[in-house]
Amino acid sequence: MGTFGARHKDEAELARMKIKHGVKSLDELIEDDDSPVRWFRTNILKTNTESLLREFSHLKRVDSFEEIKAPGVIYHDEFIPNLFGIHPKEKLTSTDAYKQGRLIIQDRASCFPAQILNPVPGKDKVIDACAAPGNKTTHLASLLNNSKRSIVAFEKDNKRIKTIRMMCEKAGGLDCITIHHADFTTTRPGDFPEITGMLVDPSCSGSGIFGRAFDEQEEIDEEEAKEKLAERLLKLSSFQYKIVKHALSFSNVLQVVYSTCSIHVEENEGVVRKLLEDPDVQQQGWKVSSRADVLPTWPRRGHPEAFEGLTNKEELAEGCVRTLPKVDGGIGFFAVSFKRDFAEQSENTKSKGEELVDDDDGEVDDVDDDDGEEWTGIEN
Repeated sequence: MGTFGARHKDEAELARMKIKHGVKSLDELIEDDDSPVRWFRTNILKTNTESLLREFSHLKRVDSFEEIKAPGVIYHDEFIPNLFGIHPKEKLTSTDAYKQGRLIIQDRASCFPAQILNPVPGKDKVIDACAAPGNKTTHLASLLNNSKRSIVAFEKDNKRIKTIRMMCEKAGGLDCITIHHADFTTTRPGDFPEITGMLVDPSCSGSGIFGRAFDEQEEIDEEEAKEKLAERLLKLSSFQYKIVKHALSFSNVLQVVYSTCSIHVEENEGVVRKLLEDPDVQQQGWKVSSRADVLPTWPRRGHPEAFEGLTNKEELAEGCVRTLPKVDGGIGFFAVSFKRDFAEQSENTKSKGEELVDDDDGEVDDVDDDDGEEWTGIEN
């Protein structure tokens, strides 16, 4: 499958990162709260960017996030509308804009999925399959102009469901967002005929997140560590494949965006490849969106080696976006968009998304449910 070659490409990139930053280990490179940039976006549900920026008029505008060397400057992101970067030591959480919810702190890469899906107000209705803590959900609400009942958000965890409810309420999005305390994999697609788009950001290794333990990389030469990591990634990627396949089974859905905060090929291009090779997915007419539809100007794309043997491996890789931790101004991340081509949908496709064929219970034990979004709260 080419996963071996792609994995080694990842390791080479990480090695270059360690040399560039003068550290010996990935733990040193990715420390607690050591993001090079603090990103925040305008909460369009409560204000507009012009008004918000007047509250930060004391900050000097710079042309790239690499110029953020000290407090006192602000970068207007070129890839995500209404997103801004400042120095982490800037006292953002003490501002009225933060306390009153006019801005939302969210890593740039975490904004990719909603921007790629880019739903149209008044036309699209979407599902956020793994919604907590809710940053991506409220980003979707902003893109949808807070249109009533346009988003269905699923969260199965008892504690995290409280977080997303609080986040959506404080952000002003409850008119737009319907929250379901349920496991998305147990849903019946036929119960949601109005849904046209999906965002699926499931449990992953979190290997792109600051402050995580990276024992798997640190001990990569030890056979036991390799086996442990391989076993965990197999378990995670199996679940990721299953939940995305379920999303693809909704008969009226035209686009599904899959994302992780992982740097591992197995959870990223590996899952994409497995889905593309699945007969059910092929019959339903699903393909990877072209680069033109997936942040076309973002430079770091997927690994072609992971699609070795497929006729369009370069195009598939170009349809994926990646970020490296710190180097790209934030967390490590992966995103891809699937679009349905009804013209190529097989005539003998019997499944119309009325039921989930796999009788697995959809549970994944001993995995990290953190989707890479930091919940810092919004005060009244």
